[in-house]
Amino acid sequence: MFVTIPDYYNKFKCIADKCPDNCCIGWEIDVDNDTYEKYNNVNGCLGICLKNNIILAEDGNYSFKLTDNERCPFLTENNLCKLIIEKGEDFLCDICKEHPRFNNCFGDLRETGIGIGCIAAAEIVLSQKNKINYITYKSNEPKYDVDYDDNFLKYLISIRKKIFMILQNRRKNMNERFVEMLLLGEKIQAELDKSDGFIGSEIFAEQPVYDDYKKLFERLIPLNDEWKRIVKNLKFQSIMNINVIEFEQIAVYFIYRHFLTSVYDRDIISRIKLTIIFCLAILWISDQSYSIAEKACLVSKEIEYCSENIDLLLDFSYTEKCMSTQKLLGVLLNK
Repeated sequence: MFVTIPDYYNKFKCIADKCPDNCCIGWEIDVDNDTYEKYNNVNGCLGICLKNNIILAEDGNYSFKLTDNERCPFLTENNLCKLIIEKGEDFLCDICKEHPRFNNCFGDLRETGIGIGCIAAAEIVLSQKNKINYITYKSNEPKYDVDYDDNFLKYLISIRKKIFMILQNRRKNMNERFVEMLLLGEKIQAELDKSDGFIGSEIFAEQPVYDDYKKLFERLIPLNDEWKRIVKNLKFQSIMNINVIEFEQIAVYFIYRHFLTSVYDRDIISRIKLTIIFCLAILWISDQSYSIAEKACLVSKEIEYCSENIDLLLDFSYTEKCMSTQKLLGVLLNK
């Protein structure tokens, strides 16, 4: 097995009770089957407490029964985990041990990173000043049994390297980098689809209707009331008016995490458009009380941590005019 991680990966450490946005509050916390069996064999007061606070969720998976104020039942008043205090981190279920780490697994390749839906992870990712590098090492873990086209995966990895080079080209502003990435995606998608597609001078920008993007975000499944307020007050502005390095790191992170999933549907252009709309959503949050890291964290939780919202946006890239290449070019070129 070959494991790939970004060079900042090992900088992450949970900040526990110092976290301003606790991942044990307001989230459904799944309990994997192996841990459920382990918890079922715990005796004493802790065993009773575990049995009384694990339920069978609607999706057929076990999860912790949240309190009335949506807190994990094992979260103390000081926002510390009772299970860690009593049994240590190894006692936790998989999702609690792993979060905010993510894994994308393809046969003998596992790509791992830290998700910016966690504010501590977001601050690490956005604080990097150098271009991100990725480290690959060998592991003794067994291969993953996943059905995919290995040759196509290798092709996607080569394309992703080109995208990284585009996004990390600091001789250009972010508008230019996003335009170049978008046009590359259209060219490659046309080749994959064996269609003429948008080639060279045939690509043109159209003036966007910015309210259409607000309507687009309003159609997502809102994970909390804060998202509704944020979308209502979006302020559309040029992507050139930003801290370029921070948005470079966000875009590189998003491509690293999501681009290779197109191995399953051969739809690379939607992942590229999703990267752009992800960055635009962060840019357009008007509430100045949020830092860029907090904005990125909020958008990540709304989009990345809801598979239904990811699927909706991938579909919107084909069904909604504001997600067309021409309209996105209009946004990026300030039409």
